[in-house]
Amino acid sequence: MSVYRALHTSTFFICSAGMMMRSALSNRPGCLFQRRVVRGCAMLSAVCLALAPGLASGQAKDNPVKLSPVPSKSNINATLKTLQELYAEQYKNRSPKARQEFAKSLLTVADEDNQLLTRYVLYAEALRISEELGDCQTAWRAIGRISKQFEIDEIRVRVELLTTVGKKNRDPDAAYHITLLAQPRIELLVANDKFLSAIKLTKALESVAKRSRNKPLARELASSQKEMERLAKLHAGLRPAYNKLEENPDDQRGNESLGNFYFFEKGDYQKGVPFLAKGNDPQLAAIAQQELESKRSSTPSSKDLLAVADGWWDLAESVDDKSRQAPLRGHAVALYVQLATRLAGIDKVRVQKRINAQFSLQDDFFGVVWEFPWRTQDDWIGVQFRKDGKLSYTIKDTQESKTADWQATAEGLFVRPSQKRYFIFKLDSQGNLVGEKYEPKQFREMVAGVRANQ
Repeated sequence: MSVYRALHTSTFFICSAGMMMRSALSNRPGCLFQRRVVRGCAMLSAVCLALAPGLASGQAKDNPVKLSPVPSKSNINATLKTLQELYAEQYKNRSPKARQEFAKSLLTVADEDNQLLTRYVLYAEALRISEELGDCQTAWRAIGRISKQFEIDEIRVRVELLTTVGKKNRDPDAAYHITLLAQPRIELLVANDKFLSAIKLTKALESVAKRSRNKPLARELASSQKEMERLAKLHAGLRPAYNKLEENPDDQRGNESLGNFYFFEKGDYQKGVPFLAKGNDPQLAAIAQQELESKRSSTPSSKDLLAVADGWWDLAESVDDKSRQAPLRGHAVALYVQLATRLAGIDKVRVQKRINAQFSLQDDFFGVVWEFPWRTQDDWIGVQFRKDGKLSYTIKDTQESKTADWQATAEGLFVRPSQKRYFIFKLDSQGNLVGEKYEPKQFREMVAGVRANQ
């Protein structure tokens, strides 16, 4: 089971049963909680990878940046005093809404300020105020800005925030939104093998879910945590293999151990394939080497990529171990998705059939947090259809989390975010989620027709 796969699918916990699924987005470090049970969501990560080819090289890297030390307490206090004088009116206004807007404005001012000391104090005040209000979104953003510029224990601060907000929150839906907020950070930690930090955040989220009495979410978070602990233990056992490769990069046993971990356990195909290419399994090594060869060209031909994808698929068909079949097929589908629009004739039909076979609109669908915008709703991110008939989504620009109702019909999934906006969402032939907007009159007519048929 692979935490990384789910991560890649942007799937993380957010849902009940389907949420912890293994996703093919393994090719692209960036989907959420890759652990999940190997249920076939592996395909989704492949889809996301095809839609955003730059993510694998960028999002999964926790790039080291030279950070500034936290300013001294005396300097902080002096700057804070000046800040309180400048914003005396805002500090006096105790209205929750006004304070929330004030905290957000401090972030904007800090982003524009050139002085490190002033910037730190502005960020810290935004964090303090929003944390007191239980505004997890603004506080989370403040921590992100501080951690990218100053030497702080980021994970500890985030855990403290989740603990504080969790004590105040009693809304089960809010627990979903908070989890969605933390998802990308956990995803990145897992992508970079920082399992212990990811586990700390997951534990804190589980506490938020429990306090809000969101039992399904709490169970999924607990399950994800166990999977991460399993992967952390396996990863710790790879030290001898890493040591072997430091002495001899071509050591077959060392490469095989790391290849098996990243490809089959974690679902990180991008890291796993190069190791398998030097491993001691002749079949795996052959197809992995073939893939690496095909990608040495800046524009690999469709024929070469198709041969590689077919090779992974055929290998999956030949193995008896089902735990290895799923990742092999998942990686094949990840490659097929990249080819789908470049093929024609019988090859296109065959590939599409295999893609469809790997993807199902059942539990896997409800386990996915769709990160990418679709044709008609570009301001939504982090969208998830839940089994309770609710749709959770985040507004791209404001990061505001909202919930809407959805209804399954023969035409697709109907969503009503407001009285004036109606959408029908469905999966296209490549497994992408797309939405079509309808006018109220059109929507009423379609729903009436569906009800009449029922």
